[in-house]
Amino acid sequence: MAEPDHPAGSNDERSSESRPPKEPQAKIKLLNPLEPTERAARVIEMSPGAMKLHVAAMLLPGTLVQIRYQGKLLMGEVSSCEPAPAGFVAGVRLQDIFETG
Repeated sequence: MAEPDHPAGSNDERSSESRPPKEPQAKIKLLNPLEPTERAARVIEMSPGAMKLHVAAMLLPGTLVQIRYQGKLLMGEVSSCEPAPAGFVAGVRLQDIFETG
């Protein structure tokens, strides 16, 4: 009998490093162009060097952003923003990550 390609219990080790977050709430602030207030965001997916956020308003590609998430301050650039139910899904290329707590 042939063994499956992904035996039970090993899926986590072999899966992509991109995973849905356990606590998806985040705050996003636009740096360039500067917007003084933070906006609510929900993290959909995070991987090394990138993340996807659900946001209420369109973000233009090329916008520099600061994201507060799980005790970290992430700096990045919006790479894409597509319409989604009740808002938009923005792709962000991360440039720097700082511990805040």
